[in-house]
Amino acid sequence: MTKQLPVWLFLLLSIALIGVALAPILRVVLSIDAHIQASYLTTITLLIGGLMCGLTAMILMSRKPTAIGSSYAPNDPKELRQKAAQLHLSGLLILTCIPLLNFLLCFVLWLRWRDQSAWLDFHGREAINFQIAVYLYLLMSLFLAYILVGFFLALFVLLLAVVLALTAALAAWQGRAFAYPASMAVISRHVPSAAA
Repeated sequence: MTKQLPVWLFLLLSIALIGVALAPILRVVLSIDAHIQASYLTTITLLIGGLMCGLTAMILMSRKPTAIGSSYAPNDPKELRQKAAQLHLSGLLILTCIPLLNFLLCFVLWLRWRDQSAWLDFHGREAINFQIAVYLYLLMSLFLAYILVGFFLALFVLLLAVVLALTAALAAWQGRAFAYPASMAVISRHVPSAAA
């Protein structure tokens, strides 16, 4: 009965809210200001709003993926392993603090490569599901940041995301399937019958 809100709206809101929250911190890092010009509670609240909008956009995008299309199908298992590793390594872009960059790159690469092999489709689904889970865990830790324990929890989530992304990329490079622990199957998982 009602139309679904467009994904781009949630993406723009997420980028705007996270950008506004991180701008005072960036100004201090770049030595423009001597100290942060925003309160701790304001920053946390803006980050929570940005992550909630980002999570909504990620779930909407991954529920109805549209094919970008690619007629090229590699015959080289090494190339398949490299692409699978790239899907997982795109998760490291979360460290750039550019909102949703890690998810968007992973999502676009998966849409381009998923038809090339079940191997790439599997690794893309795993990487996307994990990126969504990381954003959810960061959101939960930011709710706890009001009492300061969430700040340390958020750092732990980021550290764990980096370690697991590197582990998954290594497994893909070696031709092994890798399932992220504590991931959620927003996009259903299809385990390939044989590795590339």
